[in-house]
Amino acid sequence: MQDWLKREVVEGIQALLALRLNGAPAADTVVLTANIWERAFERHLGRHAIEEVDAPRIREGFLAEFPKLSDWPAPVDIIRAMPPRRPRPALPQPESTPEQHKESVKRVKTMVSELIDGWKKGG
Repeated sequence: MQDWLKREVVEGIQALLALRLNGAPAADTVVLTANIWERAFERHLGRHAIEEVDAPRIREGFLAEFPKLSDWPAPVDIIRAMPPRRPRPALPQPESTPEQHKESVKRVKTMVSELIDGWKKGG
């Protein structure tokens, strides 16, 4: 378990406990409840969880649900409330000079011609 993920889930559960919701876990099961929630979030986020990307999403999921709750939620309720990951910025298209473009076209034509010749010769 990544420390940051554990911290985010524990902080969210602490906030839920402060709301005194119906169906909240008993005091002697809060640690077990937090462990189960941590595993649920870890499973949802997968191996590629990134603190800078996913920690704010977890916080937003809890924050989005707080005003709606009168009963203790399941982890999936918070997970569904998490905003999607923002897409990564795309790399810019490589810039090529007209000469580079012509050379690339020439290489592709040569490769295609060699493939066709090889195919005609049976090889």
